[in-house]
Amino acid sequence: MCIELAKLTAESGFQDNFETADAGVSKTPSPSIPIMNRQSSVDRYDTLVPVPLYWRGSLGAKLPMDTQISIRLVGESYLPVVAVMGGISAHRFIVDAKNGRHTGWWSDLVTKSGAIDPDLFRIASMDFVTGDEQPLELTPEDQADLFAFALRKMGVKRLHAFVGASYGGMVALSFARKYPKQVSQLIVLCAAHRPAPQAQGWRVIQRQILRSHIAAGTPETGVAQARALAMMTYRTGTELNARFASSEQPDSQIEKYLVARGQSFAQQMSAARYLTLSASIDHHFEQPEKIKTPCLLIAAEQDQIVPLADMEELATRLAGQTQLITISSPYGHDAFLKEVKQVTGPVREVLREGLS
Repeated sequence: MCIELAKLTAESGFQDNFETADAGVSKTPSPSIPIMNRQSSVDRYDTLVPVPLYWRGSLGAKLPMDTQISIRLVGESYLPVVAVMGGISAHRFIVDAKNGRHTGWWSDLVTKSGAIDPDLFRIASMDFVTGDEQPLELTPEDQADLFAFALRKMGVKRLHAFVGASYGGMVALSFARKYPKQVSQLIVLCAAHRPAPQAQGWRVIQRQILRSHIAAGTPETGVAQARALAMMTYRTGTELNARFASSEQPDSQIEKYLVARGQSFAQQMSAARYLTLSASIDHHFEQPEKIKTPCLLIAAEQDQIVPLADMEELATRLAGQTQLITISSPYGHDAFLKEVKQVTGPVREVLREGLS
């Protein structure tokens, strides 16, 4: 099964980064695929799309020869397709498996009768593509290109909506600019058109930690420590006080919490992948005026990673119909994961009825 890339470019109106597309589609697992959820492996809902040999990223990156795009489609084939992507730790397993083999990372939102109902929509998701052995210069735009390519290979011509949170929101914005005819609406949570300088600074420190530990031969420790620092930037002081201030030994409790979160993350994220995706966030500079797709924006007032002011600016600069909803949450940047009740209503309404 091949895709005519000239047709893809003509329909989208933009130049993509594919020079050839003679690779096939596989339903069999490959050892090179970064499975971000260790609870499960490739199953009947997964499709593995080889990246064309001559593909280059927007910054010139070349992926390893055996790189494949891991796409997951859950739901009846006749249903409208909704793409869902999250932060850099997210993976293609969005929905809980009925057989219990894996847990969806956003199963509180993507669930029967929930904001994104698998009985009403076919859910498309992807593992972000990186080189697991060496860090690469990739951008959210590159992820959008690869996702669009894989969807076309699989016969998905148009998305009913693209729901993206955090890094996934950046990918969604790039997708809408480059492939406007392939998506009807956007729902972007806790993501803007550019990285905030303070958040960039935190990520610079995280990457310095990673590189130091890679050089020392302890990459897993580097991942755990960088992630622990990241956790302190995602949440707010209000949430941490509520969780730890009443403890007789708050310092040890916080330390245990951060060590546990860091070690858990190190079991599913390589240092090279972490470096690639962290830097990719800081390569994100989108052009809102070129995005005409109707867009619902959901911002958290206490988000330190994506400040409210940046999402307000994005809302004023987007060329299409736009609605910005602001929620309040002690979870800061993690509000899109934690504030299910506040997020469900607006997302459900837009998916079923469109922007008002």
